[in-house]
Amino acid sequence: MKQKTNKHTVFSILFAFLWLTTAAWAQSGPASVAQASPDVQSRTNAPMVLTVNDCVVMALDKNRDYLMAKQDVLVKEAAADAMYANFFPSLAFKTAVTVLDPNMVEDSKSTLPPQLGGGTMQTVYSPLFTMGLSATYAIPGIPFFSDGAWGMANKGHELTLKDLELTRNKLGKIQRDVTAAVSKAFWQLKLAELVHDLTRANNERLVAYMDVAQRNFNEGRVSKYELLRAQVQLANNQPELLKAENNVRLSRVALLQQLSLDLGTRIETRGRMETGFVTVTEQQALTAAMTNRSELKDTDLALEVARLQQDLAEYGTRPQLAAFANYNWELKKTGGLFSQNERTIEGSWNAGVQLSIPISELLNPASKSWKNSDQYDAAIKRAQTLRSNVESLIQLEVKQNFLRLEENRKTIASQKVAVELSTEGLRTARIAYNEGQIGNVQLMDAELDYQKAQLMEYQAWFGYISAKIDLYKAMGTLTTSLQ
Repeated sequence: MKQKTNKHTVFSILFAFLWLTTAAWAQSGPASVAQASPDVQSRTNAPMVLTVNDCVVMALDKNRDYLMAKQDVLVKEAAADAMYANFFPSLAFKTAVTVLDPNMVEDSKSTLPPQLGGGTMQTVYSPLFTMGLSATYAIPGIPFFSDGAWGMANKGHELTLKDLELTRNKLGKIQRDVTAAVSKAFWQLKLAELVHDLTRANNERLVAYMDVAQRNFNEGRVSKYELLRAQVQLANNQPELLKAENNVRLSRVALLQQLSLDLGTRIETRGRMETGFVTVTEQQALTAAMTNRSELKDTDLALEVARLQQDLAEYGTRPQLAAFANYNWELKKTGGLFSQNERTIEGSWNAGVQLSIPISELLNPASKSWKNSDQYDAAIKRAQTLRSNVESLIQLEVKQNFLRLEENRKTIASQKVAVELSTEGLRTARIAYNEGQIGNVQLMDAELDYQKAQLMEYQAWFGYISAKIDLYKAMGTLTTSLQ
């Protein structure tokens, strides 16, 4: 009997050991898989918690238009730096080695008579070698004569700077557009979640009220009308609940698309559906818009670019005035006429001023320079007309956003009162219901009034936040999400 007991104990210990080993392996297996696949873990476990500012930063980091615009700025900056080279002298090194026909070299040899000392005289040598440095520099500061070379270099550099400024304006506009779109998508999702929470809570209360109405009807304490009223209100709330659930899904997809995230990514929004009220006046907003809007800056730059291009076209008819200097080294024969095969490298220099007048461009009205000048003159008039049109559109945009702000501000104020009244009404109705003074229907009506007041307040806040974002975007000052 004792031997059987010992065997039983041994088997129990072995079984426990095997069970613990298997359990440890099972626990270590999923952990290693989770560590190998962090993306899968992030989608299946804790959601990504995001504020509106987090969303804006994430969107800008991944937005292709914004990233390409940043690269365009770098390209234009490099082009502007490269144009500085036109303000420095042009320096060149040149060299040449010429090998002549041997027969020509031999033909240049002649025998001197004895009275001249005899020997051989040679006039052509091979190879012939030259090298040198050449420098040219456009002369500035002389009216009319400096416009052809120095003036074109100066205007060309100004054009690259204007082009760079246009590119930076485009980058700023894309940043404001992305900020506005992402912020609206974030608050739209927040509104959808709040509406869904209200609708779901109301549905739970309606289910509870219907159950109470059913029991009271079965016990003969309420009429069938009250039971039907509870059933109808519950049935009417089902489409609202489905709509609220679908709006949450659609709003979440819209935000994930703005963030360039996988549509299956789980996210959780953090933030209150409230914001500070706008303190600027309509006139102040309009003044800021006329100063900061990239569209106005673009039209102004287009006007300046057209004028610079017109100047460049006119400079094509101006003289080209430049200073030059050359220093050359040549392999020359030294000594007298009768010296033989004595050569060395000797240097020489020359300098001067060169004036080139494009007569055909200057005197011919049908030349390219004259026609380009006419073309850019028309472009200047078009840019002036475009600016006036843009100003009108901006004024209308600012006015519309201020009207929306005022409408939603008044709605918020009235809904705050409605929420306070409906809260007090619901409290009073619950007391009266518990004391048997009112029925189930009246209590449900008080609940619905409270829910509707909350819902309209949330919608008014969203409308105000949306209008505020649009206003600051219209002013050209939207650099944050305006939480």
